[in-house]
Amino acid sequence: MKKKKQQFCEKTKYPLYIVIWKDHIGDSSWKTAEEVAKEKHVLAHSIGYLLHQDKESVKLCNTYTSDKGYGGLDLILKSCIVEMYEIEINL
Repeated sequence: MKKKKQQFCEKTKYPLYIVIWKDHIGDSSWKTAEEVAKEKHVLAHSIGYLLHQDKESVKLCNTYTSDKGYGGLDLILKSCIVEMYEIEINL
């Protein structure tokens, strides 16, 4: 059986990153003041192509298409970022 050659989108000009960031939480249930005081933020791990960054935020997408479409946007405030790593992939 012949193996089919896998076709990928052309290599993107956007670097791939893992961003670890402090995420806000929300809860619509009733709580006591003591329970609220114990609430903590959570750490989120996002992986995506770095489309844009400025002094306030980074913008990642998790999917790109061969017709230059970008989807799955994450806008993360820089004030919430704990760590950020570039990932190198050879296609």
